[in-house]
Amino acid sequence: MSNIRFPGFIPNDQIASWINIADVAIYFPNLEVTRWKTKSGQAIEYIKPLKFIEYMMMGKPIVTLYIEDMVEEVKEAGGGVFVKKPDYQLFAKEIIELPKDPDRRRKMGQSAREYALQNCTLDVVIKKRVEIINRLLAER
Repeated sequence: MSNIRFPGFIPNDQIASWINIADVAIYFPNLEVTRWKTKSGQAIEYIKPLKFIEYMMMGKPIVTLYIEDMVEEVKEAGGGVFVKKPDYQLFAKEIIELPKDPDRRRKMGQSAREYALQNCTLDVVIKKRVEIINRLLAER
């Protein structure tokens, strides 16, 4: 497959260029690495990667495993294809089929970008956090 690239580590100043040339963004988490514990011993199942927001902001549809709490923004935006783990055959099929459907890709990417601009900018995130903090303070 000459149209798939695995660039390895990409310096921060080059990330946008790499995302920009992609038709589809793929995120296949290493499920063993994404499970870890905090210093207090509390288990954290999955950490939501920033790359979902980066892909959405750049209007790229995402193919990923469906991991609840990790993909809620992408799911709500309609900006991706989610494969129930560990169906690797279906995951591979989606990676192959989505690039063949430019209209579907475009709609998903546009929907993801619109959602990200309305819900995931720094201003919006800060506003939401302040609202949560104020609500918690008011409940004291």
